[in-house]
Amino acid sequence: MGPPDDELGVGLTMQRRLSAGPEAVVILTDCVAFTTGFSLGVGIRRKEEPEWMRTLPVRGRPSGRLSDEMSLDLGIRFSDGRATSMSGRGLSSPVLDWYRAWHEGENPPTPAGPIIGPSSGGGGGKRWDMNYWICPLPPDGPLAITCKWPAGGVPDAVVEVDGSAIRRAGLSSEKLWLEE
Repeated sequence: MGPPDDELGVGLTMQRRLSAGPEAVVILTDCVAFTTGFSLGVGIRRKEEPEWMRTLPVRGRPSGRLSDEMSLDLGIRFSDGRATSMSGRGLSSPVLDWYRAWHEGENPPTPAGPIIGPSSGGGGGKRWDMNYWICPLPPDGPLAITCKWPAGGVPDAVVEVDGSAIRRAGLSSEKLWLEE
């Protein structure tokens, strides 16, 4: 459910605009492929800080208030038609089911996929950066990335990237320790 600890990963150039509105832009910032999947970096850039941040007496987010940045929906569609999405802060159902089973002491199989889940992120003001783990590696062909962010005033968008390049990079990810 995340990058292998025993691999270096292979970085791919992936900087491009996913979608843009009058006050904000959603971008792809990076991609690192591993044998079992890939990490995808997504960024939000705003012209101005959100109003709720400008009016706080102390920098930070007010208690109980979730920022609009966390309402970004991201989706993945493989060339063979398999697809998934992640809505805002929540994990997809297959990922939640896997974590429940693991927590209960089972050794659940990884969902067939694709699956997507958050792996890290942060930011504030005019800049937010999030990383998502997607597995498995995509099949050869185009990989569609969908973006929905109505709270940010950004229109829905679909961008295609080279799924074959991600697959080749992942299959060439270097193991950190040699098998004996």
